Amino acid sequence: MDPIEAALADLESQNPPNYSATARKYNVGRSTLSRRHRGLTVSREAYIENISILTQEQENNLISYIKRLTAMSLPPTNKMVENFVHDLTGHWVHKNFVTDWWQKHSDVLGSSYLTPIDLNRTKADNNFLYSRYFSLVEKKIAEYDIQPHNIYNMDEKGFLIGVLNKLKRIFCKEDYDVGKLKGAGQDGNRDWITLLASICADGSYLPPALIYQGESGDVQNSWLQDYEPSSQEAFFTASPTGWTNDNLGFEWLTKVFDRHTKAKARHGRDWRLLIVDGHGSHVNMTFINWAVAHQIAVLVFPPHSTHTLQPLDVGVFRPLSGYYTQEVTQYLHWTQGLVAITKKDFFRFFWVAFNKAFTEKNISHAWERTGLHPFAPEVILNPRPKKRKNRVPTPPPKEEPMRPLSAKDTRKIRELLDATTSRTSREGKQLRSTVWELADAKNLLKQEVSGLKIALKAEKRKRTRKKGLFEELREVDEGSSSRKTAEGGGQTPQGSRQGTRKARRRAEEARARSCEDPKGDPA
Repeated sequence: MDPIEAALADLESQNPPNYSATARKYNVGRSTLSRRHRGLTVSREAYIENISILTQEQENNLISYIKRLTAMSLPPTNKMVENFVHDLTGHWVHKNFVTDWWQKHSDVLGSSYLTPIDLNRTKADNNFLYSRYFSLVEKKIAEYDIQPHNIYNMDEKGFLIGVLNKLKRIFCKEDYDVGKLKGAGQDGNRDWITLLASICADGSYLPPALIYQGESGDVQNSWLQDYEPSSQEAFFTASPTGWTNDNLGFEWLTKVFDRHTKAKARHGRDWRLLIVDGHGSHVNMTFINWAVAHQIAVLVFPPHSTHTLQPLDVGVFRPLSGYYTQEVTQYLHWTQGLVAITKKDFFRFFWVAFNKAFTEKNISHAWERTGLHPFAPEVILNPRPKKRKNRVPTPPPKEEPMRPLSAKDTRKIRELLDATTSRTSREGKQLRSTVWELADAKNLLKQEVSGLKIALKAEKRKRTRKKGLFEELREVDEGSSSRKTAEGGGQTPQGSRQGTRKARRRAEEARARSCEDPKGDPA
């Protein structure tokens, strides 16, 4: 029991009450005890309850209303809660009231920045529709005897090549407080590039197909300056918008998906399941008829449900976007923003991010979280509450932190300092601090110089003549049928590893011949 409460209980048995003796007995203030006993003051809890704008019943009603709005995916803002309180009481509250109020009820209420989501998606989160979807998937898998290594998900993801995702940053608090820091810098290039990606339920993935934005509809050789056909496998094409379309969707189905999945399907004898969203580029008669003719069953997700049901959206695209942002952010740090990011830089950032995101662990986890493999509809229909991870405490700093010097150099510096200075003297401590400070400055400057070298190299590589990669191949080998123009709009088909290598070799040979004089002697 609280001491003041115990003292008040003791006074009730005294006649007359002895405030001084009771205050000394329970180690409380005499005047406070006297005022409380005579009813002149009340406890802090009782005071707060007495002056509260809302009654307990009104608080319960407001909490129930917020729960109902949350269930509709329309959680209110602080200002809206202020309005609710005014509607209930007729009084306006001070600016900190809402924060203090929800923290008082933190066992049932919370507050955080939430990412906006289309209401069509929240309406699509319907267990009745989802249960019908899972029933259809189960039926088709059984009907066509489709094995996990023949189940695929395909989707598109767009990149604004110079636009970054929100990242938590460490900054100077003073600059932030006075308004000098407006935000994290980004290049801002909004050229659009689309990725066509596909993953398999066995944890594997197909080579990525990239659609660059180009008015000519041809892939420029300079865009692929970081692409190495000998060690990297990807497909490239271009369209005026950078988006996919019916023709490019069909090209992907026939030249990427079918070629890379047929072997696992016993060369097309086993049925394959391709699950896609409702985009028109892969939900059209040409696409579906060709797929069915080649033992490929196409299944479409329910409308506005890919954020919940699609493995690529749930478990792969988000880390891909995060890793891409990390690569671009690191590049901006190295170059100090002196070199603009263009389509020539995209593949270098993308390839690192793609390999980090498209791992067997991420892919398998994505299929598991969507209830498709292992087949478990209850993962979506009856989800379990998320478990919060315990925060790992930060270890205390070391007396001599590890530094990126060789062990030999570090030992020599320490021996020299021990031989010339005292660890306890003021001068010795100052000298040691200065030496390690210079070592840190040297390492940071070394990293900065390395970054500027990268910037200079990137800038030099950008100063190349723009020429279509497969345009050069057609000029050198006009009769080649390996690189034909795709139907509809003059867009080039997706360039394979072999086609890209051939185009580069032919172009280099042509450029080498152009550097020779008419007599055949080097210029």
